[in-house]
Amino acid sequence: MSNWKHTAIALVSVMTVVSMSVLQLGGTFSAMADEADEAAIAILSGDGEGETPAFADFNDSELLAQAEEAAFEVKTGYISYSAGSVNVRSEASKEAEIIGSLVLGDSFEVTALSEDGLWYAVTLSDGTSGYIMCDLISFDFEQVKREMLSSTMYETATASVSGGKLNVRNKPSEDGSVVIDQVADGAVLYITDRTENGWLKVIFGADYDTGYVMSSYVTVGDMVQRTDVDNARADRISSVSKKGTVVTNSSYVNVRNAPSENAEAVASLKNGDTCTIISQGSKWTKIVNGNGVAYVISSAVLDDAALADYNTKKAAAAQRAANVTAKTSGSTKKEAVVAVNSSMGAKIIAEAEKYIGTKYVYGGSSPSGFDCSGLVQYVMKKVGISVNRSSRDQYKNGVAVSRANLAAGDLVFFSKGGSITHVGIYAGNGKVLHSPSPGKTVCYTTLDHMCSYSTYVGARRVY
Repeated sequence: MSNWKHTAIALVSVMTVVSMSVLQLGGTFSAMADEADEAAIAILSGDGEGETPAFADFNDSELLAQAEEAAFEVKTGYISYSAGSVNVRSEASKEAEIIGSLVLGDSFEVTALSEDGLWYAVTLSDGTSGYIMCDLISFDFEQVKREMLSSTMYETATASVSGGKLNVRNKPSEDGSVVIDQVADGAVLYITDRTENGWLKVIFGADYDTGYVMSSYVTVGDMVQRTDVDNARADRISSVSKKGTVVTNSSYVNVRNAPSENAEAVASLKNGDTCTIISQGSKWTKIVNGNGVAYVISSAVLDDAALADYNTKKAAAAQRAANVTAKTSGSTKKEAVVAVNSSMGAKIIAEAEKYIGTKYVYGGSSPSGFDCSGLVQYVMKKVGISVNRSSRDQYKNGVAVSRANLAAGDLVFFSKGGSITHVGIYAGNGKVLHSPSPGKTVCYTTLDHMCSYSTYVGARRVY
């Protein structure tokens, strides 16, 4: 920058000297015009051979351009346009040749500003020089980064818990949230969003699940293309997923954002609806839900193999029921005279409902825990009816009732390939109240559902 300043000063000095000489020679020009014309012209024109430029060759616009170029500070610029690619042109014109293209976040050196102020001269990382429109460039990397994270990029991060485990929750809060998983120290995460209260929404794990972690327990790294993560997730799900079908006697099944009955329901599925299963557990099944994952109670979702087995058993149960109906059709007249005490039936059901939620205990016959026949014996005793203890022996009590003539308070019996193994209390409208099996509690189910996995043997009226 100092060279052109010195040159300018020298030129101004020469101009001053030349001007003074012209003034001094003014009188001579007046007195001896004929003789001095040629000499004056020589002085004004210059001989062009010295280091100082001839006065006639001095061009102040060139000097100004050189000064502006020298004064421009070379700095790093970034593409700030997010709607597509940006052209790099050979000249500062939209009609000039396209010599390259860049996308949001690409960086380069900005070396000069065009005369019209609309273009920047740039040098790309491979050395290519060209021009980009000014309004497509930003010098604020943080602003460009925010735009990239909102449209094309994720931030990477690693769990930082000093050798421990980091909880991943279904909501950005410890209060009212459910821990859906844990990740090990050093595990890679992809940040998709930040909350104002210090939580990060992340993609994590082999199945690319989503959840929330506290920002204080992660170390943020570089950015990565969203498409790379999204494509990897799609490939993973494609490799492990299988079709699932909802089978339920309820009107719908809740889809939750965590494997817990306390988690938020984000959708619902009806009987016969299909879904994509990622993995199945003993209680919860992980499924694809839009761009994320969600959870459905495992007992309500069957894969193709389980569905085929279910349908086979259901058809067999229906056939057995038809056979039972055929066998008992001859005794319809006898059963028709069996009295129905509706008030007693209602009393039995009201007493049985008091124990809904009581855990199953093998051999149990009290409110601290019931097995199937223990519940029946206890309830009947409470309403003044005496029955035997085991389900097989209870089938000997009372009188036979056809399935078509069932009434509230009747006992219904089932088997699995042999003798009677289960008993429940019919509650009317196709419902049965029973104590199912270990790990479950006294509850309502439907007669059709029970017949789908065990053989309906018959019913007895004991009141």
